[in-house]
Amino acid sequence: MPKSVSPRTGQPHRNVFDINHFPLDRANRYVIRWDMRIRRSVSRAFAAMVFPAICAGAVLYFGYYAIWGARGVLALADTNARLAVRQEQLASLRDQRHRLERRIRLMAHGDSDIVEEQARDQLMDGGTGEVAVPRKAH
Repeated sequence: MPKSVSPRTGQPHRNVFDINHFPLDRANRYVIRWDMRIRRSVSRAFAAMVFPAICAGAVLYFGYYAIWGARGVLALADTNARLAVRQEQLASLRDQRHRLERRIRLMAHGDSDIVEEQARDQLMDGGTGEVAVPRKAH
């Protein structure tokens, strides 16, 4: 394959990137080869670090949300506090329910004191010579 000739100089064109065609001394060729070796080793090192970097990023991402996320460790303390409040409310409601069930049982058996108490609470009426004083509901 014939080489093309430069119209200005009349000499054949050379591949500019081929270091064997440059008039370099031996030291300069060594420096260029050494530089190429360094570039290759650096590119290999970066290529070797890509997978560990991706894995480290994934660990950091999931670790962040395991601690500070909506269902993380810090949210667990808040959830436990809300659970304690709800358990106290549940205990209060159960106690109130047991009191009401007891009153219903007494009324079902015809306990006259409970019936009279209910009538006074609702009608605010007492017997002759009695004064009805309103009080808090049970």
